[in-house]
Amino acid sequence: MEGMTAFATAEMSLPEGRLLWEVRGVNHRYLDLSLRLPDAFRGIEGACRQYLRDSLRRGKCDISLRYLPDNVTSGAMSIDNERLDALLVVCHQLQQRAGVAAVEPLALLSWPGVVKESLPLNSDSHAQAMALLAQVMKEFCRARAAEGAMIADLIAKRCTLLQAQVDQVRTVLPAVLMTQRQRLLARLEELNAGFDEARLEQEMVILAQRSDVAEELDRLDAHIAEVNRLRVLAEPVGRRLDFLMQELNREANTLASKSLSLATTAAAVEMKVLIEQMREQIQNVE
Repeated sequence: MEGMTAFATAEMSLPEGRLLWEVRGVNHRYLDLSLRLPDAFRGIEGACRQYLRDSLRRGKCDISLRYLPDNVTSGAMSIDNERLDALLVVCHQLQQRAGVAAVEPLALLSWPGVVKESLPLNSDSHAQAMALLAQVMKEFCRARAAEGAMIADLIAKRCTLLQAQVDQVRTVLPAVLMTQRQRLLARLEELNAGFDEARLEQEMVILAQRSDVAEELDRLDAHIAEVNRLRVLAEPVGRRLDFLMQELNREANTLASKSLSLATTAAAVEMKVLIEQMREQIQNVE
């Protein structure tokens, strides 16, 4: 089990400067990759995306590569005249129609693509960037695994508490039915009404059938066992765990609706609290 919230960086020195990868991840229903590369590394974008898709299954991840030259003069800067001319035409039209002031030259230079910088990279730079990506992703996955281990531990503790509530309800059920029988007898005596013993037994059977939660308790046992099985697997299990939380919550609701005592109602409420606590944590599981 792995989490989806993590952060990792990796840095490498080149003869011309430094490469720096940063990876940030948060929980998301699907895999959402945002990759930012310097212009000089656009050639490896496809390979980077494929590597990331092979490494991750779910989560919103922001991945960026920065190239930091040893000094600001290491790269030759030039102007993309075609892009600048097109931008000047638009600025002139805005000035004529809306009366806006002239645009400052530095503002034009900051427009994406107007300034081109040729970074002096050797032929191995792309391969080195890919090797560094593998390194940072290894650290990123290690951080996600650490979060997953913490979540798995929390789920294990909540499952233990949930199973205790299920066992408690199963233990008190005979006493609950006996209490209902005694209450019915006491009510009949208060009314000073005669009653047929056979008819009383029939009513108790009907009451027991309506309040029978054996199937719900058995399904709760099965779902808890499946959660415990999934939480130790080294594969994406977030969606299956989320589905199991829905099933656990459904059984707890049914248990509450059939409750004949404050004890079973309290147990059902406690179950729902534990299930919700697990559900919140499972949102961060890949």
